[in-house]
Amino acid sequence: MLYQRKQLPKYCKHNASGRAYVRISGKMYYLGKYGSEASRREYDRIIAEFVANGRQSFYSADTILVENLIVRFLDYAENERNYSQGWKAQMSRALAFLNNFYGKQ
Repeated sequence: MLYQRKQLPKYCKHNASGRAYVRISGKMYYLGKYGSEASRREYDRIIAEFVANGRQSFYSADTILVENLIVRFLDYAENERNYSQGWKAQMSRALAFLNNFYGKQ
């Protein structure tokens, strides 16, 4: 069986603005001036995150709120894992501490 390699999203030029961009799952990520070293580094960073996420769409760090991430983790811990009640209580206290410092920002 041959392995078919999935192509990565392309580094593109937005002609009207002269900026580089990459489109992932319909969303455009602007990278900086087309052809610049900085835009190539940003492209590499975004593509690395995309590949690390299983070639699926991802949220930028700006859009994920800490409290939402905590809720998702607690749902996962409750439904997907067989943790003891003591561990869940300890984790809830630790995550409450984390939310007090970084949540709602």
